[in-house]
Parts: sequence; structure tokens; C-alpha cells
Amino acid sequence: MDYRDALAWLYRRQRYGIKLGLETMGLLLERLDHPEKSFRAFHVTGTNGKGSVCAFLESSLRAAGHRVGLYTSPHLVTFRERIRIGGEMIAPEHVAAGVERLRPIVDDLDARRTTPTYFECVTALAFEHFRRAKIETAVVEVGLGGRLDATNLCQPLVSVITNVGLDHTDRLGTSIQAIAAEKAGILREGVPAVTGARREALDVVAKEANKRRTSLKVVRPPEPVESTLEATRFRFTYQGEKLDYETRLLGEHQAENACLALAALEAQRTIPVPPEATRQGVAKAQWPGRLEIVDREPLTLLDGAHNAPAFETLTGFLSRHAPDGDVAVCVAILRDKSAQKMLRILAPYTKRMILTEAPTSRSLSANELASLLPSDAPPHTIVANPHEAMRALFQGGSEKLRLVTGSLFLVGEARAQILRLERDPDIDVPVTQ
Repeated sequence: MDYRDALAWLYRRQRYGIKLGLETMGLLLERLDHPEKSFRAFHVTGTNGKGSVCAFLESSLRAAGHRVGLYTSPHLVTFRERIRIGGEMIAPEHVAAGVERLRPIVDDLDARRTTPTYFECVTALAFEHFRRAKIETAVVEVGLGGRLDATNLCQPLVSVITNVGLDHTDRLGTSIQAIAAEKAGILREGVPAVTGARREALDVVAKEANKRRTSLKVVRPPEPVESTLEATRFRFTYQGEKLDYETRLLGEHQAENACLALAALEAQRTIPVPPEATRQGVAKAQWPGRLEIVDREPLTLLDGAHNAPAFETLTGFLSRHAPDGDVAVCVAILRDKSAQKMLRILAPYTKRMILTEAPTSRSLSANELASLLPSDAPPHTIVANPHEAMRALFQGGSEKLRLVTGSLFLVGEARAQILRLERDPDIDVPVTQ
């Protein structure tokens, strides 16, 4: 089996959809002799920002001299982004070897009518890769929710809940309280936790922490924050020392994400991470596709905002850095998102909109997006093909700022096209998650 065959096998697992629950994942890990017990994890969930928090954690741990694994989802350009050790993506041959080990176990479970999903298989692949690499620490991002997510069988050093907003309401619940309860399901007795949750969501998280005898630190946004098109600067007291931090991840919200990571590093007592390592880690952290500048003439931003709370954050950034609204945007939105609300948030900050489709069967059509535009929306163009939509973005006007947003799938396509990055080999099976 080569890398292409391994990807094809994994992607075919998508026919089983998304199934929240730990029973099948538990069986899969048991058959692999529990690779999740070979390392301790920083376990991170939340509605927005969890990937950025993971990036800050992983970078700081590496700066402190630790060999650390990183498991995140989804990927932007190549599947290999999901699983990293020491900052390096998993090698294609290790993906192939890992799938070869996994496949007979999955085939047997299939025969018993217990069908592991794509995400469960990828999570098992990551955990087994970490064990074989003999890492001691990993940063693990929750895929969906928390309580019933496949990652919730890892062994946490600290649990992180970034924030809670209305997203994935078809699976997690239709209220902030219900979604908060699902995310608080990652809390473990005796394992410290940090959160950026607010108001009613914080009430739910705090109640669950108390129930599980978990110490909980609530992290507030730092003040002041300096946000420019070059860097984000803030101050945080780490291990009793007041330090100035700078990150290349743009936007005031990234200061809050960094503070959550710093609080998580401080909350645990197992892995030594001195103050200077955190400053280096925050400064060097990379998280592509999140207010990422990929060109400056004209200024071109890629932002993976894909729900209403993230669009609020995005438009706050636009209001500061493009206050005249001289912005052209290329946007695609998935079916399970509050697309009408997202478009209503975005439209006032743009001069021209290109409506397109993300490369996934979950995407709304460009025509459907057009039907959801508010009556006062700026002029728009329907370009269903995302590659043609990119050309329309750059050739159709003279705006000072160009933006691609609405879906990480679309951002990944745009990033590969603009930066001419090497993609995975073509797979006949469509990637839908």
C-alpha cells in the first residue's frame, strides 16, 4: 500500500458519516493495545480558536525543548497536516504503514457491524503514530463537541475550552447551555482546566468542573492589545512574571487564544515550560488560513471563519484595517452553518462579493448563497467553480483588500492555488470532512 492507496481507504470511511460516541473508538484503541495511554495530552475544545490555541501550545512546548505531537483537523492542503511531531508533518510512508496496521482491525470491526468512521480511523492512526515515535506529550484538538468526540479517550494533562457559540446545532444542541455541556465533557476529575467561556456557557462549564472536582481557571482577554497588519502584541503574567508577547497571528482574538495556551501551560505541573520558551513559542507559532496574509499587492487575506461568531471577529478586524469597506470577498459556506446570518454580518464590510462553492458535498451552492444575501448587499457575482472564483476575485476590481473566507475547504483551495503548494494526489473518493 502506498500513500495514495492509504488516503483512498481512509476517505472511503466517510460513507459512515459522523457518529458521536466513544464505544467504537474504544474498541479500535483496544485492538491497537491502547496507544492513547502512551502519552499525556493538552486536550483542546471550543467553538472557535481551538486550532490557534493548539498552535501556541505546540510551539511553546517545542521552544522548551520537548518533542511534541500535534493532532488537529481539518487539513487545508494535505492530509499530512493533521498529524505532526516536532513541527514536521507525518511522512507519506508512515501514513501508508499506519493504515496497513489499522485496516485488518477495521475490517474485522466492519464484519461485526461496528463501523469506525473516517475521523475515528484518523484519530487512531495519529495516536498509534505518536506511540511508535515514543513521544511523551501531544496537543490534541477535539474534532466535534467534546464529550462524545473520538479524541476524548486521550489522557489529558490539562483540558482547554476556548469559548462556546452556536455552531453544529444539529449535533450538539440548539442552545449555548447545551453546547457548553457537550464541550465540558472533556473535563476530568483531578485534571486542571482553563477556559475562555463567558456568561451562561461559563456557568455550565464551572458547574461541571465543580462536579468533577476539577480546578478551573477563567482566562479574560488581555488589555491592552496592539493589533496591526504585522503582528499582535499583548502582556500576560506567566509564572508570576509579567511578560510582553508578540505573535504573527493577526487579530486581537489571537491574543486571547495565546493567553489560553499560556494559562494551560501554567496550570499543569508535569512538563516544564519556562517563561522565555513561551515568549519564543508564541512568537514562532504558525496557523495558516486564519487571517493569513498571502500577498500584499493587493493585500490578500485568507480566513477560515466558518460560523457566525467567527464572522463577528473577522468583521471586527476588517472595521479596523479596512474602515472604508474597500474589500472584495470570495465566500463559500457549508450547509450546516447559519449562512444567512453570516452573510448579513459580512455584507456591510465589503464592496464586491463573489459567491462560490467549497470543494465538498456539504457546501451550499453559489445560487443558494445568492438567495440568502440581505437586500442591501453589495454587487455580487456567482462563480460556482472555486478556481474560477479566485480568478474573478483578482481580475474583477481594484479593491485595496481581497478576502477569501466562509469555509476551511475553500481557504485550503485558495491557499494551494495562490501559493502554488503541492497537494495530495488526486483521489476519486470525494473528501467531505
